[in-house]
Amino acid sequence: MVEFVSVTLLSHALCEAVINSILAIGLANAKSHGLFTLVENAEVKKKWQFGPICFEPTYTLPKDTRLHEGLTGLCRFRNAFTHPKPTIKVNGEEVISGSDGNVRVSFEERTRWVNRFFELPYELLRHACEQIQNSSVRLSVQSLLKEE
Repeated sequence: MVEFVSVTLLSHALCEAVINSILAIGLANAKSHGLFTLVENAEVKKKWQFGPICFEPTYTLPKDTRLHEGLTGLCRFRNAFTHPKPTIKVNGEEVISGSDGNVRVSFEERTRWVNRFFELPYELLRHACEQIQNSSVRLSVQSLLKEE
């Protein structure tokens, strides 16, 4: 479980660092750097879904993809670890749904997610590089991959 929590938190941090870098590069190139302070406060998943549209109108991250599924899982587990909520029942009826159930997964499932979370930041970065049409922005974003 320690590895699962550690990899989840670190992968989430890297996914956020990558999208923040992409947004900063793209918005600066589009001379819209003032938008950065607005979009940087959004949830990581929303940044990946909608942020690049600010400078690359054709950008998409379709919901029916492995990338979206991985990002959704990452954010769900990360939020359960960092913002835990109790489940509250009144007269046997659940009135507040907690986050405990979101992290209770089998060893095999945790292992699958850990492996997925190791690759996710790099896959998201590659996806963004494929989506960005502006060659100078794409080259700047691709340089982030060289750190891999």
